[in-house]
Amino acid sequence: MRTLIVIDMQNDFIVGSLANEKAEAIAKPIANLIEKGGFDRVIATMDCHSENYLDSLEGKNLPIPHCIDGTVGQELYSPIATALGKHPSAHILKKRAFGAIHEWKEHLFPIISSDLAIVGTCTDICVLSNAIILKSMFPNVKITVLADLCAGTSPEAHENALKAMEQCQIEVIRSHVAQ
Repeated sequence: MRTLIVIDMQNDFIVGSLANEKAEAIAKPIANLIEKGGFDRVIATMDCHSENYLDSLEGKNLPIPHCIDGTVGQELYSPIATALGKHPSAHILKKRAFGAIHEWKEHLFPIISSDLAIVGTCTDICVLSNAIILKSMFPNVKITVLADLCAGTSPEAHENALKAMEQCQIEVIRSHVAQ
């Protein structure tokens, strides 16, 4: 069974408060992958913060409110939301931090597959942390990151994160053709 994990393809990371042109550029290819990629299951994560985000440790280190519960910025970017709506086994996983350890335990343990593919944003924060968590939880499951369908905070940060994941025995496919 193949599962696609789509990390944080939300308005605030694509066109909102933390807009990223690379994230916008990968949105349509990810939507196409969801619709045509042959995945048995798709799980999309959503970063979810409370109104008092700026009082949190993350808010103190990144003082830009984003993905606040109930806002347009928190919503999945339209092409992603539309593609998920068409997939028969799509699931949305809301998480309160970069990595979703408690959420993965609750939602993924019962449905673990033999192959996980990861795409999304930001390579050097949320993609990296979730890939490492998943590798730690499922050390014998093949985990692949499709590098050209991930967007980092900078080209250098993107590349450093990909190298770190490779060091942790996560396969990084750098030449996946995004359609």
